[in-house]
Amino acid sequence: MKSNRITNLIGIKYPVISAAMTWVTSAEFVAAVSNAGGMGVLGPNAGQKEKATSAEDMADRLTKEIRKVRELTNKPFAVNYIFPMGGASEDPFTNAVFEVLVKENVKNVIAIGQRVVDREMKRLKEHNINVIYRDLSPTVEKLVEAAKTGVDALTYCYGL
Repeated sequence: MKSNRITNLIGIKYPVISAAMTWVTSAEFVAAVSNAGGMGVLGPNAGQKEKATSAEDMADRLTKEIRKVRELTNKPFAVNYIFPMGGASEDPFTNAVFEVLVKENVKNVIAIGQRVVDREMKRLKEHNINVIYRDLSPTVEKLVEAAKTGVDALTYCYGL
């Protein structure tokens, strides 16, 4: 496959990015995808068997999974980043993930939401984090609008 702008930007060989798959992903899965030349993505509950009890608990678990990924690969990977929804400008879980991204120097996110949240884009870009956006209910109009916000790439996922 020929390299393109996004593969160069995020440092992967092939334009293959795994889904975060909430409970299914683990550090081992993410590292395997990244080691194969794509980009693995840690979901919000990656490697877990039970739901987090708080934003702090989730952040601690995510930190451990990120560190496990780094033990298994030196290749790029991403973390799923969920924009606040329902008109909210902030979310405690989003804030906790942001703090982990900064602390662990994660450089790629797959951001999902009903729209791109300006506050979140500004925070992510201030820390030079690459943002690949996936709208939860994509339309051409919404993707065009998202492209204007400064996201680095758009992805489209249609359920079967």
